[in-house]
Amino acid sequence: MELELEFQGNAKAILWTLVLFLVLVGLGAYGRVVTPNPPKVLTWADWRFRAVQRQYTRQLAAMRRDAEALAALLDSRPNLRTAWQAEQIAARWQRAEVLDALTGRREALVQAAQAVQDWVAGRREEEQVREVLQHALEGLSGE
Repeated sequence: MELELEFQGNAKAILWTLVLFLVLVGLGAYGRVVTPNPPKVLTWADWRFRAVQRQYTRQLAAMRRDAEALAALLDSRPNLRTAWQAEQIAARWQRAEVLDALTGRREALVQAAQAVQDWVAGRREEEQVREVLQHALEGLSGE
């Protein structure tokens, strides 16, 4: 009994099947790497925790960027543009909704922005403003 297999007409189908198989194996290997140990289905509470954790990380990073921008403003010449940028940073964080864990840090950042504005207007000394800004940066650098 002889059995002949003809693959000429199905070459494309075989190629696509092989590619699909390799993609699935690759996705499985990737999933094994990123799945927490022991592997489990996330509960709603786990999912919410991870979402809040991502939100916390994003907000903290944005606050750090703005604090560093304030430090750069303090190193520049005090002029109208400097005051306007500090005012924009303060206004953005005054109206922003942040997580409860970040409210103290937000207030420190707003105070630092207002201190930079006061420095530009001549109502504060540069050293006082540096202390306020340093306090805000220390609060934002620690986890």
